[in-house]
Amino acid sequence: MYYLDIVLLINGLMDALILLFASKLLHRRIYPAFLISGALLGEIPILLALFPYNPLVHLSKVIIPLAVAGIGMRARSWGDLWECFLYFTVLTAMTGGAAYAGIVWFGLADTAAGFSLTLDNIWLLLALILVLCLCYRLWGKNNGKQSFFSQVLYRIELDFGGGSVLKTTALLDTGNELRDPLTDKPMILIQENVSLTALPRPIAEFLQCPWRDLADPCSLLWNSSNNIAERVTFIRVKGVNGQSWLPGVRSVRLKITEDGSVREKTVTAVIVPQLLSSDNKFEALLHPDHVCREKYREEIA
Repeated sequence: MYYLDIVLLINGLMDALILLFASKLLHRRIYPAFLISGALLGEIPILLALFPYNPLVHLSKVIIPLAVAGIGMRARSWGDLWECFLYFTVLTAMTGGAAYAGIVWFGLADTAAGFSLTLDNIWLLLALILVLCLCYRLWGKNNGKQSFFSQVLYRIELDFGGGSVLKTTALLDTGNELRDPLTDKPMILIQENVSLTALPRPIAEFLQCPWRDLADPCSLLWNSSNNIAERVTFIRVKGVNGQSWLPGVRSVRLKITEDGSVREKTVTAVIVPQLLSSDNKFEALLHPDHVCREKYREEIA
């Protein structure tokens, strides 16, 4: 025996829940009045099914979900409507499949077709809501991380002159405050393992000397040939292990791809021995002055 009020209540709650999750996934503002209106529209196919041989039942299976998604999530254009409809339909199919699988797994019925949701087994609906909440939290955490990296990662090219052009990914590091003490240009940090192949041969050979063993490696610059002192410098930095020196290369051409446009700058590249990213998402660190100042202000606001 089926009770119409229970069926309408459960169907309305599921529609409202799916509209809520679809709005969250699309980062849309939730309007309670529109959400409730959309859920109420979802009751129409059930009411039409009460009348035998009603041709509107099949038509409503297409039109009503479209109206539910459009009104429930307050779509403002045709493209917006189809996006809302797609998310609503996919979530409906996923929750329906999960519910049918739970019916068989928990032995509530021999087949999903022989099961009817009542107040006695409404805990299945509550369990489904809990699973959806957990999935949304996991999705939100991963999506937030990806969204953050999409705002601070840049495709760059470094031309050291005389060597090959290094193409890699750089992270906008708001903590990078290094500037060349001679030119006052902001510095970019680049991993040693990726930079050596792009360095001009004289500079690469010079950096192979045991400069790390010296208390002040700057003395090596004045005793070198090939005008190394004009291109190479040593930067004193302070880390967790105390003060140390890092080699830097001046007059490096930096190309940054940002919002589809390419900008060029002349920078000093500091070569660091450690990995900058454990998962290899980036191999260089940009100074805040390397990117557009207006966009940078928006990102840190």
